[in-house]
Amino acid sequence: MIRKTQALARRKQLLVAEGALLRAEAVEEMRQIKEGWTFVARGLSVALAAVSSPLRRLWSGK
Repeated sequence: MIRKTQALARRKQLLVAEGALLRAEAVEEMRQIKEGWTFVARGLSVALAAVSSPLRRLWSGK
């Protein structure tokens, strides 16, 4: 009975550790996704600024 209890306790510890590892991996993946979208947003912002400046001059007649 003691061995069975110890085996169950060991199994529970492994599952808890595995859950912690999965959470850490998920957090890292979300950080990478956020970083990627930040890069895309910056690129779009720069592109929009580059396009809008000449268009404003064109529309204003200067």
